[in-house]
Amino acid sequence: MIMKMELIENCEKYVRQLFDEKLPASMYFHNIDHTLSVVAATERLLSELTVSDSDKQIVLVAAWLHDTGYCYTYEGHEAISMTLAGDFLRNEQRSDLFISEVNYCIRATRFPPSPVRQTHSIICDADMAHLSSPYYPELTELLRKEWEVHLGQTYTEQDWDKLNLRFLSTHRYFTSAGQSNWESGKMSNLRSLERKVQRSDDDPLYPEDKP
Repeated sequence: MIMKMELIENCEKYVRQLFDEKLPASMYFHNIDHTLSVVAATERLLSELTVSDSDKQIVLVAAWLHDTGYCYTYEGHEAISMTLAGDFLRNEQRSDLFISEVNYCIRATRFPPSPVRQTHSIICDADMAHLSSPYYPELTELLRKEWEVHLGQTYTEQDWDKLNLRFLSTHRYFTSAGQSNWESGKMSNLRSLERKVQRSDDDPLYPEDKP
C-alpha cells in the first residue's frame, strides 16, 4: 500500500465532502464507491509498476478527482473535473505543471481512452478494473439505471447485454500490471455474456419478454 501523503489525504477529504453535498442520488454507478475502487486499483498498479514518486502523486490525485465533474454535469463531466482539480490544487499551492499533469490524466479517461504517458495508462486501467469484477453484472445494471436517468437512454436486457459484450470485446488494458491483474477476470465476464447473449438469440422470448 502506498503511503498516504498530506496532499492525498486532503484530496480524499475534499472529494468525500463534495460528493456528500453535491453528487445527485441518481448517480448509481459513478459515486464514491466507484471512486474508492479506482483509487484502490490505482494504488495496486502503482505498487507493481516502476513509477516516480512525483508521478505516483499525480495519478493518485487524478484518481480521486477524475469523476468530480459529475456533481455538476453528466456529459462532458471531465472538463468540469479538470476545472475543480485546478481550483483544489491551486489552493494546495501546487505548481501549474503539476496541475496540468493531473488534468492530462483526467482527460485521458474520456471515452475512448487516450493514454499517452504511463500515468494516463495507469488511471485508464484503474478506471476499468471493474470489468474483471465478479460483480460485473450488478455494476453494469447500476450504470444502466444511471444512463436512463441522466441520458434518457433505455435498453432491453438483450440490447444492454450486447452493448456490454461489444465493449468488453474491444477494451484493452494498457499497462502490464493491468493486464496481469484484470484481463483474465474480464475475459471470464466476456465469456459469460457471450453465453447469455447466445441463449437470448436462440430464444426470442428470453428472458424479459416471457409472459
